[in-house]
Amino acid sequence: MKKLIKLFLTLTLLLISFQINLSNAQANVPDHAFEVTQYENTSLPIYDFVFDMEKEGQDAQYYNVALQETLNGQVEHLQHESNHSFEGPLAIMNPYGTNTTALYMYFNDEEITDISYSIQTSVYGADHAFERTIKNQNANENTFEFQLIGLVPNIENSVTLKGLDESGNEVKSMNFTITPPKSNANFPNMIQKIEGNSTQELAPGLFVLNGNATYPNYGFIVDNEGVLRGEIQTEGYRLDTVVTTEDYLLYASNTNEIAVVNPLGQVIRVIHLKDLNLHHDFILGAENELWILASINDAAIPRREDLILKANIETGEVTTMIDLMDLFPELYINAQPTLTSSGNPDLDWIHLNSITKFDDDSIIVSARETSSIIKFSNIHEDPQVDYIIGPDEPWIDTASMDYFYQPTGDFPLHAGQHSALIERDDSLPEGQYYIEFFNNNYWDMFSRPDLTETPINDQVYSFNEESPYAESYYYKYLVDENAGTFSLEQSYPTPYSAIVGNISPQENSMVINTGRGASFGEYDLNGELIAQFQHVTTNYVYRVHKLTFNNFWFK
Repeated sequence: MKKLIKLFLTLTLLLISFQINLSNAQANVPDHAFEVTQYENTSLPIYDFVFDMEKEGQDAQYYNVALQETLNGQVEHLQHESNHSFEGPLAIMNPYGTNTTALYMYFNDEEITDISYSIQTSVYGADHAFERTIKNQNANENTFEFQLIGLVPNIENSVTLKGLDESGNEVKSMNFTITPPKSNANFPNMIQKIEGNSTQELAPGLFVLNGNATYPNYGFIVDNEGVLRGEIQTEGYRLDTVVTTEDYLLYASNTNEIAVVNPLGQVIRVIHLKDLNLHHDFILGAENELWILASINDAAIPRREDLILKANIETGEVTTMIDLMDLFPELYINAQPTLTSSGNPDLDWIHLNSITKFDDDSIIVSARETSSIIKFSNIHEDPQVDYIIGPDEPWIDTASMDYFYQPTGDFPLHAGQHSALIERDDSLPEGQYYIEFFNNNYWDMFSRPDLTETPINDQVYSFNEESPYAESYYYKYLVDENAGTFSLEQSYPTPYSAIVGNISPQENSMVINTGRGASFGEYDLNGELIAQFQHVTTNYVYRVHKLTFNNFWFK
């Protein structure tokens, strides 16, 4: 009997492999062929899609829509191959290649309304648990389809799947063990966590570590204990930021591409910036629209980080919305280029590093090189500068001095800031709101060496500052558009990070990434540290966000 079963499985896999190769040829997929095999390190029958190039020790290039459609065709083939039940589900290890430890699951059951799961693992000698309720991705009644997120690489995970009725009562349960593949980046299964002085609990959610200079093609998802719960793989660019909607996870898959990925992990669209390069940040703007910071992808043109694009998520159409050289020509003329390692001129004269939506036709950006926070309005038709907040030294003798808001109170101005975000408060009068950001407290303008020699205040530090007193800060300004002023409402120190870092606000806490300081922390609303985590990097981590992924992966 066992020989017959083995023969049947072999014939089935050969047929599937033939169909896959045929589908690849029909779809004109540029990647190597793949075959469907059985995943070995598990007590549950699980399929695995294995590419020829992976057998040769190379990474498969997954961010190709034709390939993704072929992969999805094989998933659908396996769905209809038999009647998959709760007790005998269809399970595939990372079929779409976007999250290396994610497990795709599919089954039918008339008794179940919801699915919850728990994962038990022992990491570095300590037991850790991960529990979630899934958001079902299948619209058909009694059919369940989802990505199981949270498996820890290269060690045994004990998974308990629970079927719940309408009242949330458990009606079915199923257990299995699985040892997922090792981290493709060789990232550790856990990073160091150091408790702070605050007694407050960490906010629910998962930390997403973006732009690790040591692991440039990966983003890492870790929980509140620092345990690795996911690994997103790209094709040649660091994962600078992630944007989530109910339907999509969006992130840079390459220097000039943004991938649109559904909750099952399938790449359903790739937005191509063509002759432009993404620079760090993009956000959801108007409906089905991304607003993107970018650079000209041309070594002969010495301009960097000075464009704002818009892209239609559905069609992929990309247009330039704002060219900052048109709005600040005098600032551009006064700047000096430097030379890249290849000897090409590079004029990083304003260096946009974050963009925030103010309303459907207005934005606030952070410009690191000039230490400026700038608001633009009428961005779709005829962009206008509303105001500039920051030191005036780079702007002296330009017409832009007319846009400067004046500080009220005695406080050191920010320098080299990142991630300027809006916080609205209904108790404030109209025209007032808060802007909170990571104040790197760094002053060094490569495009204006004449200004670098004179610090803007006695608080700032330089790039490789080794002083034990060097600190960065969380800053919160109260902006008054009626009076044209701003004031410092709150600040507290963090480890020093010269040129990278960000904040990620939570409901009752603040996550702050001090990227060059090789750490990130979560602080309570009084600025007391709840816990700090150490990055695994030899250089920096660009951003850390904390996201719940509710209504995307989870309920």
